[in-house]
Amino acid sequence: MDNNNKYEETDTEQKILKAAAIVFERDGFAGARMQAIADECGMNKALLHYYFRSKELLFRRIFFAKFQTFFKDMVSLADTEIDFFLRIDMFIDNYMRMLLANPDLPVMLFTTIHQNPEFLQQLDGSFGLKMREIFQKEMDEGRIIKINPLHIITSIVGLSVMPFLARPMASHVFKIPAPEYQKLLEERGAFVKHAMRAMLKPI
Repeated sequence: MDNNNKYEETDTEQKILKAAAIVFERDGFAGARMQAIADECGMNKALLHYYFRSKELLFRRIFFAKFQTFFKDMVSLADTEIDFFLRIDMFIDNYMRMLLANPDLPVMLFTTIHQNPEFLQQLDGSFGLKMREIFQKEMDEGRIIKINPLHIITSIVGLSVMPFLARPMASHVFKIPAPEYQKLLEERGAFVKHAMRAMLKPI
């Protein structure tokens, strides 16, 4: 295969991955169809199957590409020797940046994880273990309150993700205009940082 064909294959594959991400975020793993992905990227279904034999293989490629990059960044952050709350701020900034760039991702991921928990078994678990060590050290040295470290992680995730999950309710129940709600999402990181300091600093 010459270089031009290699580049064409790479471009086509990236086009498929981009289209598939749109369909998975819109329809979820269970609701997504290979035909819908083919339609989204403007190709026939047979060509799509040439590149990716099944919906699951395609989803795994997208799922792990997004999350392995995210967790790799977080593990690097966990290994840095900086102030604890600054580290938490950086974690929240990275997390919110990912959510704002992929606003439909939380719905897709939570639905998929509940339906297919085996996907999580292939993720790198070193980040969670490292963060627990960091939290425990801060507790032992009296810089944060003594609390199960899982409360810290689940609080950050819950406070960050919930506004994205609640967007339809904000629109239809509370009648919040889309531009106003987008501004709220963009401000959410600052709120989460403030909340974590209020929760964790000893009185």
